[in-house]
Amino acid sequence: EGVVRTSKEMGEIISALKSFMFKKVYFGEKVLNEMKKTDLVIESLYEYYLENPKEMGETFIILINKGEPLEKVVCDYIAFMTDDFAIRKFSDIFCFKRYF
Repeated sequence: EGVVRTSKEMGEIISALKSFMFKKVYFGEKVLNEMKKTDLVIESLYEYYLENPKEMGETFIILINKGEPLEKVVCDYIAFMTDDFAIRKFSDIFCFKRYF
């Protein structure tokens, strides 16, 4: 009494849709490949900024100088990045540049 439920048939349809979405959309091959690229970008930037903290800019250097752990500041710096900015930074740091 007082409980709203879906029919058995609708429950099966919803279950099938969820299964499809997880297999093909959320964890499909294209998505997993993009996640690998994302991991590479974030991990590479993290290692780079640990070794080159002055490249993060004055605001973050001040935090380090005030005693914030370097690892936390680097994480915060990367967390503040938009996707486009992170990709551009990764490209600027790690990719070949054409000079002609």
